[in-house]
Amino acid sequence: MEDDTVAVEHEKRPRQTRNLDNPLRQWAQDHCNKFLAEMSRREGRRDHARYTGPSEYRCSGCLCGGELLCSRCMVETHRGLPFHKIERWTGSTFERMTLKKLGLRIQLGHWHGKDRRCPLPMTAANDDFVIIEVHGVHEVHLDYLNVTMHFLMMTKDWRNWRMLKRAGRGHDPGGVATMKPGECALLCTPCPHPGKNLPADWQTTPEEKQFLYVLFVKDPGLCNGWAFYGEVVEYMTHVKKNWKQKQDRSHCVAHDVVNKLDYEARGTASSGISAVDCAHHNMKRPDAVGDLQLGERYLNMDYMFFSSIAGTMLMCFFVSYDIACQWHINIWEQLAGYVDDTITINGRGKFMTFLVPKFHLPAHIEACNLMFSFNLTPNVGRTDGEAPERGWAHKSTGWADEIDGTGHETGHT
Repeated sequence: MEDDTVAVEHEKRPRQTRNLDNPLRQWAQDHCNKFLAEMSRREGRRDHARYTGPSEYRCSGCLCGGELLCSRCMVETHRGLPFHKIERWTGSTFERMTLKKLGLRIQLGHWHGKDRRCPLPMTAANDDFVIIEVHGVHEVHLDYLNVTMHFLMMTKDWRNWRMLKRAGRGHDPGGVATMKPGECALLCTPCPHPGKNLPADWQTTPEEKQFLYVLFVKDPGLCNGWAFYGEVVEYMTHVKKNWKQKQDRSHCVAHDVVNKLDYEARGTASSGISAVDCAHHNMKRPDAVGDLQLGERYLNMDYMFFSSIAGTMLMCFFVSYDIACQWHINIWEQLAGYVDDTITINGRGKFMTFLVPKFHLPAHIEACNLMFSFNLTPNVGRTDGEAPERGWAHKSTGWADEIDGTGHETGHT
């Protein structure tokens, strides 16, 4: 009986009211006075203007075109509407007036901020700039940015800082002074890197499994030593000392790259660039990019290729090059004939297989199609060797490096 009584009393309790039960009554009790005061305020005289002056100007293009404003207020309200037609009351009639005469200046490049003004503006020539648009012809005061050179210099610094930060140099006690060649390069993750993604006993792997630890490189295509560009001074020293080295003519078809080294830069120090890629993943190798001076000469290609593999402990390489059939001939004798010691790698312990990319191979003689074919070479899978061509297709940097200075082209690559 007691349980039944408690249940009945619980059911008879009234439901607690909520604001949503009668929103209009709630608004009348709590907010009516606020709304009334706000409506009265908006119809009042408002606050005093910041500027003093006669209100004798109106705009025929604004929705509130009949409102008279002083010259300062008219300029402030039209900073983003510089092409509206302004009129001035003379006492008897309205006459045409321009925002230029009122002092409005159009500042390019500064769309944010209180004043939207450049601290160091550069005025248009003779300060008589004319703009033609749908509302008519307008004479305006136009100011350009005068910090373009400073901004461009800052972007170079910013790219350099980002590269160093990404490479962890900010946490190195030695900082930039102890930088080693290639330390800022973004390595190709799937490629073999001893000490990083290879087992400890990779050097003792059976011969039939050695293909797992082979580096595929593509050298090269047309398109300061911290990342992908090689160290410029050392590279150019090598080029100058060996510039007179003779290059054999092609024993294959008449390759222009070999026989006609006449693609010389017209008034520039560079006619293009050479690069060494990972042929599987289209990633540039560290210290594997450099300028060309007179076409693809062997002395350029040798330096870029051997610099790209100088820091690796790998023993096997599949080397793909458009003219590998000619380039590989006497390559070790050619290295020994250089008069400088910038290229220090020798062939001991290195196993290199030279091939020609699949798209380029049909243009070669029949013997080359048999000796340098990816399709007839074991342990290469379906590699085509055309990695750099895919890169040049969407970002050909050779023409840009012709007009860039050395410091710019190597500063962020």
